[in-house]
Amino acid sequence: MTWVPIAAAAVSAAGSLISGVGQYSASKAQTKTDRQNARLAEEQGESEAALIREKARRLSGQNRAAIGASGVDISGSFLDALADSDINAELDAQTALWNRKAEASNYRARAAQSRASGLGGVVAKKSTELPWARSELELLIDRQGLPASKAAELKRQSQLKLTDAYLGGLMIDHPELVEQSIASGSLDEYMDPADRPAWLAKAKSRADSLLQTQLALADRADRLAGQELRKRGDAAAKDLWGKFADGILDRDDIDSARDILDPGEYRALVTAVAQPGAARDNPQAIAAVEDTVGAPDFLATLNGALERGEITTDTYRSYRMIGRKLEAGNAPGTPYATTYGTIKDSLGSGGFLFGGNPEAARQSTSKALLEFDLWARENPGASIAQFDEIGRKMVDRYRAFTWDSLTAATGLPALYTGTRDGLSGPRIDQAEATALQAFDTGTYSREQLVFELKKLNDWREILKRKAGQ
Repeated sequence: MTWVPIAAAAVSAAGSLISGVGQYSASKAQTKTDRQNARLAEEQGESEAALIREKARRLSGQNRAAIGASGVDISGSFLDALADSDINAELDAQTALWNRKAEASNYRARAAQSRASGLGGVVAKKSTELPWARSELELLIDRQGLPASKAAELKRQSQLKLTDAYLGGLMIDHPELVEQSIASGSLDEYMDPADRPAWLAKAKSRADSLLQTQLALADRADRLAGQELRKRGDAAAKDLWGKFADGILDRDDIDSARDILDPGEYRALVTAVAQPGAARDNPQAIAAVEDTVGAPDFLATLNGALERGEITTDTYRSYRMIGRKLEAGNAPGTPYATTYGTIKDSLGSGGFLFGGNPEAARQSTSKALLEFDLWARENPGASIAQFDEIGRKMVDRYRAFTWDSLTAATGLPALYTGTRDGLSGPRIDQAEATALQAFDTGTYSREQLVFELKKLNDWREILKRKAGQ
């Protein structure tokens, strides 16, 4: 059959052409896969063609046997019909081969595209290979000895198939180049002008399809990424809230939560962490902060401890009050620092002054220290006596039980309320001895004893400062 070598030559030429097209792309990873697909496509085409021929032979034999068994003379129109059937079967086989070879050529085109790059390769191949392929096909057809009209038609059909194969390979990944080539008129001599609108429409449709595919893939990637983030977010949220419950949530955890949690849950976590006592204070960090109170680097030390998550925001606020005034007057031992410490020790110890409720003690201490700090800033020139007075007022105002109610509740004499106004040195000593005796006899608890001794020592310091004025 004339079509077999011609089709093979056309496909070979098309493959050579499309390899030039492939220089536009630089993807090497696809080369191996496309070559394998090309080989499989050709093998499938050969299998399909063989199957068509085998079915045709069986059908032809059955027809001949049936006609012979009928007693009809096998000649004339019957032979023509059988011949036409054989020819049609061979054309079907050749069509299957051609389709698969065209598919293989397209795969090879993609493989070539993966190896090369640049539109220049497309132009160069188009300008050199198309004329060469056309010439080779014409020589092959001329050698068949066909009638002139038949040869001309065959040349025309082969040329169209060659151009179709070229454009088909180019269309796979670069429909924009098909549109450019046709619109520029560079392929006019190799294609039927009537086919131009169809190819332009195909190029646009293919470009739209590629775009939709890319958008769909991007959307799918976004969905998968969102699912992964949600999975990570759920696990991370569980871990973060667990750390918060254990009191070990640090600043790095909070920073990571911003990127993982949804905004609502992140705000909830930050709000929870900001609550007093939400995380444990690092004792070493507290010691470092206290060592630098009054020093130039106090704020840097305090801020660093907070940023590293070593102290809670409540602790930060408390120590920040101490560092409001970093002059020498606010150093430890000054009226400000001493009064601040008295308020903190008196209220912050909690215990029976707050009915055994440490949270109530913490809140009252924080409020008292804040009010005292505001007073200190408004009265920078206050005397020691004024500091002492405001300190006592803060304690009296924010404690849950007054001295009188405490005395009535415990049944102890007024002597044990060592922070009463007007206590002299001897009475402080007597109160201390009585408190120790009350503890020894079980009348006073250890907590009550420690609290009483602290207050008595505070008053000793106050009397010393008063005596030194």
